[in-house]
Amino acid sequence: MMHPRRNTARSRRDRAVVLGCSILVIALSAGAVLFVPYDARAQAHNPPKAQADTYDYRWTENPFAGDEEKIAAGQRLYKNTCYICHLDNGGRGPDLKKSRLVDTAFIRIVREGRKGTQMPAWREKLTEEEMWEIYAYIRARAAAAGSPAPP
Repeated sequence: MMHPRRNTARSRRDRAVVLGCSILVIALSAGAVLFVPYDARAQAHNPPKAQADTYDYRWTENPFAGDEEKIAAGQRLYKNTCYICHLDNGGRGPDLKKSRLVDTAFIRIVREGRKGTQMPAWREKLTEEEMWEIYAYIRARAAAAGSPAPP
């Protein structure tokens, strides 16, 4: 009957190789962490701070609520700029009738885009007035659909 842990030269050598490889992997892992630039390590533990919105808004709340002409203009703009992603009830982007973003918070997302998503910045393509027209259209659609007003 053979003992499962025979103390042969081959088994000692195999254990030494496994131990050596383990030590090497640990050392390389530790070295990789030490050579990562300090800023990259700091960012992993400290998420970036929210940047202050320094944009000077012409309006701070929906100036076109109830204005049928501006809502119709907002509908045309929505169909030409937003519909491809947001569709009528959400698509690649969320259903904007259900958005909890209100007034300038909504406009800021349209103006600056949203990092980490496919939402582009529209500040170079739409004026603030056009953004508010789109917002007025979305809020009018939400009210017509019976969606609760955002908080």
